[in-house]
Amino acid sequence: MVGRGCVLQLLLAAAAASCGRTEIAICSTPGEVRGCANDCGQGYERCVNGEWTICDATAERPCVNECGSGSEQCREGHWDACDAAGYVVCVSDCSPNSRGEDILGEMWCEDGARQGPCFGDHVDTCRSICGEGTRTCTDGVWDACTAPQPRPPALDATVRDFWESHPDFEVPDGMRDRLDPGMVEDDLGPDGKPVYAGTPTTYSTTGRQNFDQWYRDVPGVNATSSLVIALAEIPGRPGVYAYRDDNFFPIDGQLLGNEQSAHNYHFTVEVRTRFLYVGEETFTFSGDDDLWVFVNRRLALDLGGVHNTETGTIYLDEQAAALGIRVGEAYDLSLFFAERHTTESHFTIETTIAEWDFCD
Repeated sequence: MVGRGCVLQLLLAAAAASCGRTEIAICSTPGEVRGCANDCGQGYERCVNGEWTICDATAERPCVNECGSGSEQCREGHWDACDAAGYVVCVSDCSPNSRGEDILGEMWCEDGARQGPCFGDHVDTCRSICGEGTRTCTDGVWDACTAPQPRPPALDATVRDFWESHPDFEVPDGMRDRLDPGMVEDDLGPDGKPVYAGTPTTYSTTGRQNFDQWYRDVPGVNATSSLVIALAEIPGRPGVYAYRDDNFFPIDGQLLGNEQSAHNYHFTVEVRTRFLYVGEETFTFSGDDDLWVFVNRRLALDLGGVHNTETGTIYLDEQAAALGIRVGEAYDLSLFFAERHTTESHFTIETTIAEWDFCD
């Protein structure tokens, strides 16, 4: 009788004979080892439980990714990810500095990707309209500038009172109730006053001679006093300063008097100040009657005319080229207002300009 082992041997021999010269690799001996190759290179595989194991061809090679230089391992026929890791140079979120240069720091990098944030401290110079200081960038965020800061703006103004009988005040119905643009030139005159540019279409004034009296002291024509227009930060709106008076009669009972009216209705206001242009500021005026604002001696807002409440906004960035201004420089701001008609007077300023020339 032939044993089972012999039968297995006979079957294997018969299979080999039937295949002719074809080599059949049969995993029949536990622990048997043979050579192999895969994407990793040359290696070996072992016979375990009647099956060949995965080709064990391990290898290592240099690699480079966003994190830098490293090495990668090949296992089971596949290359692992590049193991380059460590700190890499990065550009801080605080860039650029005051000289327009990128600020460099370090960032941790792993698995081929930068993890952030960009670490590193940098001390830079800074200034306000009141002086110079420093600021420090820590992990991509600037702290406050140490330069001395201005006080909240309190605008010094000159008020000139006029008689109701002045030809340009308390004008007839056909000369009011709408804007009258183009009344003044685009640039202030040598004395810093608006230059009359009236034409036949300028309906609300009576000519250069009378207009030139509006913002000049003329004995017998007007009387002069001073006024402080104090702006305050709006609660809940940090960085926005405002002054609002919907009953703006600052010289009631003063100077030339009310002339038997409820208020002193006929006056002009002139404001001159200076500010540091830091970028993105706005200046809004809302009121009646005439209003002109000049920045760097150039006309930036024209609400001329005897009219109901009108609103206009100066966008300094958008108007920078026309006004000839650059970020980081200080400029004059001149405001000229006129109240010429009963029965209301509104005066509102709202601005994000914070760097006024009000320094201790």
